[in-house]
Amino acid sequence: MTDTAVMDAPEARREESEERPRGRRSVLIVDDDPHVREALTELLEAHGYTAAGATDGRDALTYLELHAPPDLILLDLRMPRMNGWNFRLQLERSPLLSGIPIVLLSGSRSLEAQALALNVDGHLHKPVDSKRLLAIVERYCPAGEVPRPEGTRGF
Repeated sequence: MTDTAVMDAPEARREESEERPRGRRSVLIVDDDPHVREALTELLEAHGYTAAGATDGRDALTYLELHAPPDLILLDLRMPRMNGWNFRLQLERSPLLSGIPIVLLSGSRSLEAQALALNVDGHLHKPVDSKRLLAIVERYCPAGEVPRPEGTRGF
């Protein structure tokens, strides 16, 4: 078993995701730890991505109401007010937001099972390996307007 996984999603979700404009290279980091948000933001911005942070699921929903959908959401599971599970359920109810790819970031021993249960696009164990993170982010936020080949999701 590996620390990195990118999973297949249902066809309907794939179609919704492909309808969103590409090329912004934007990532929303949802994590209650300010050090994690800051470190990931610095890493992503140093590699040409636009990054925004939210302290929990509730703040992330507010962000998504006010801004264009990001190309990718990096999501912690354990957060106050609204955890990653409840945030994911809220996103699935929105036709505009349900297609945003989500990668879980957690130190949980059962991360793989939780990722499968939440039907997300991938997961990374904390502490996050920067090379693996950047490879996954590049998958969903490619340079320029390069579309992914039909029917592909993940490595």
